[in-house]
Amino acid sequence: QHHLGLELGCECSSLRHRVSPFRQILLELSYLSSFWGSLHSVAVAPDSSWAVSASWDNTIKVWNVETGRELDTVRIPNWSVNAVAITPDSHRLVFATTDQRIRVWDMETNQQVAIIALDGVPWCVCVGIISNGLAIVTGDGDGRVYCFGVDLTPKS
Repeated sequence: QHHLGLELGCECSSLRHRVSPFRQILLELSYLSSFWGSLHSVAVAPDSSWAVSASWDNTIKVWNVETGRELDTVRIPNWSVNAVAITPDSHRLVFATTDQRIRVWDMETNQQVAIIALDGVPWCVCVGIISNGLAIVTGDGDGRVYCFGVDLTPKS
């Protein structure tokens, strides 16, 4: 069994006192399922009922935060996932892949709905979404921040 506290440089007993049960589940997500490659990003839905994890094994996994159970796996052919975010309405995922693109994934249809090519932008290492869902903010490995105006609200 993996001892999470030892990896973080503190004793397990002290970790449990400092980390709420909610955060403890998130910290252990990467150990609930086998990943091939590193786990790079975790995002939590606005209602805190589910979370997603992005990995270099070309997957985004969807987790039930209460039970820690894997709910779904989004497979991204050919490209590893560096970073992931959830839209404020929880309907879409926004994620950065190693081909220098930001992708938008609809959670209801389970399909990609948009791609933003980051031509000239170095490797994207983080991604966030403005609270109204009208812009994506990314950061690159050279320390620069970019903002892209995009309407992420689902169309009726």
